[in-house]
Amino acid sequence: LFFTWLGRENIKNDSAIREVAKEEVDKLFSLYNKGEYAEIYDLSCDSFKNATARKDFLTVMGTKMKILGEFKGRKLQYSNVINSKSVELYYRVDYINYSLIEEFNYIKNDGQ
Repeated sequence: LFFTWLGRENIKNDSAIREVAKEEVDKLFSLYNKGEYAEIYDLSCDSFKNATARKDFLTVMGTKMKILGEFKGRKLQYSNVINSKSVELYYRVDYINYSLIEEFNYIKNDGQ
């Protein structure tokens, strides 16, 4: 999934950018467990929305919950900050029924 964070001026270095992205991932897992898939879609960046219809995303997320079950925990495996504008996070994610690697990408947007 690709997400955008909007112009947080207090982000001064790669470590801070990485921490902000990790906080956003925590929010997504919370929304997932609550079944608030539309909220997750709304947080995604425009390029993701252009490539993925809302209805399709909601169907996929509902199916994901049925197959994987609720989110239980995650462990960061790898992260990369690119030009202080983009963050890639790779997590080992544990659900009730499965454990897998998931990738999250955050792209800085200064309110454009």
